[in-house]
Amino acid sequence: MKLREKFMKKAKAGIREAGEKKDAYLANIERTLESLDEVINILGERLEEWYSLYFPELKSEDKVKYASLVLAIDDRKNINPDKLRAVAGKNAERIAEIGKKSSGAEEFDLSGPKKLASEILSLSSLRTYYENRIEEIAKEICPNATEIAGGRIVAMLIAHAGSLEKLSKLPASTIQVLGAEKALFKHLRSKGKVSPPKHGILFLHQWIGKAPKKVRGKLARTIAAKLAIALKVDYGKGGFIGDELKAEIDKRRRELLK
Repeated sequence: MKLREKFMKKAKAGIREAGEKKDAYLANIERTLESLDEVINILGERLEEWYSLYFPELKSEDKVKYASLVLAIDDRKNINPDKLRAVAGKNAERIAEIGKKSSGAEEFDLSGPKKLASEILSLSSLRTYYENRIEEIAKEICPNATEIAGGRIVAMLIAHAGSLEKLSKLPASTIQVLGAEKALFKHLRSKGKVSPPKHGILFLHQWIGKAPKKVRGKLARTIAAKLAIALKVDYGKGGFIGDELKAEIDKRRRELLK
């Protein structure tokens, strides 16, 4: 019985320790964000399909903006451009004119689509809250890595690796392609016929995403190398060197863009 109690005590201590780790908390926020993105996208598609029965000409690639438009329009044939301008901007007048000539159903219960639109906006608000929390926590536990890559990318890397400790032990070459495992396995199976991935999660870094395709691989390698240093310092609770590392990346970026 004493042995069982000993093991139970150790197990509870392990659970408590895991729950107190902020990197695990950060990883869970990131996974929640990913789920919210998926749900917003699915519900946004459902809303567009539903509302298009009433106003098929209304279009927007942004699911949240589309939901805002649905809530702002009470009668498509009598749209108030001033009311709509807060959502549609300079397109308010054009949407008002299109609404007058719409081929949608004349008799339509808008309560259902509007309720769904309201829920999408609520989910979007929740998403914004978690995005802000990610930045706050990432700056607290990974100030150097966050300075280089931003809180969202750091959270994604930690969630993918499993923990800050595991991530800090990865070589730069692995950090560079983290999140591109499928492409990497495809390359390995092809025995060199398919090019290896040049970046994974790091593609979301603004400097890589906006860079010409021919320099993205080299830039991703530079960022990954500096991130590997930053993550080791962050995990060891060292000093702040993020600004220096970022400056070195920027210098290399400028050289590549010449």
